Amino acid sequence: MASLADLGGRARLAYAVTRSLGRRAAFEATYGSAPTHDLDAVLADPAVDAVILLTPPDSHRDLGGRILSAGKHLLIEKPAGLVTDDTRFLADQAKVSGLLVAPVLQHRFRPSVRAVEKIISSGESGRLCGVHCLIPWWRPQAYYDEPGRGTYARDGGGVMLTQAIHTLDVLRALCGGVRISAAHAVTSLLHQMEAEDMVCALATFGPDAAPGTIMATTACFPDMPETMTLIFERMTIRLEGLQAQVFHHDG
Repeated sequence: MASLADLGGRARLAYAVTRSLGRRAAFEATYGSAPTHDLDAVLADPAVDAVILLTPPDSHRDLGGRILSAGKHLLIEKPAGLVTDDTRFLADQAKVSGLLVAPVLQHRFRPSVRAVEKIISSGESGRLCGVHCLIPWWRPQAYYDEPGRGTYARDGGGVMLTQAIHTLDVLRALCGGVRISAAHAVTSLLHQMEAEDMVCALATFGPDAAPGTIMATTACFPDMPETMTLIFERMTIRLEGLQAQVFHHDG
């Protein structure tokens, strides 16, 4: 809601939809307007141009398909689906209908990431030689005690699909792709959950297959900023949280 308000006159909230009575009451108390439970009525309204889908991943294929079938553009919370075929289904449906569909992977639009992307695309950095990515985040057990969270049936996976996906999206964008060579995924001693909360991987990055590592977890108390270190021929670039540092070989 705060983000929509920031858009000023560029976007207007027409409806909020939820099946939960508690969430409807809380929304009305906070924002002064009552949500509806009737998604079909909302999708039938020609004044609605686009829908932001904020439901759990296991509902994305069905609800996303209904939204696109109604002729509405779709912004969908990550991950777009439980499995790759869910994402392909939505992408294909949008393409046939001439609609826009996108996942909420906003980190690549950070000013620091855009600045680094500009440096890399200019060729100033030279070729990519190596990569190290560390995502040392923390989630308490209470986070995973919510029904369905951290399960394959509702979320499709653990730290890689529901948390690290943001940083990995940036990493793929900056490096020109990631190919995993070997990986170790576990549920650590710090959590009781079905899916993984800790992953270590060996990978190659970009068209020159630069070697590197990825480590992602939600078991690192008290939560630390993610870091990406990109080693190029003529510079090393380090992104940490919202900041970026560029170390040129010539000073």
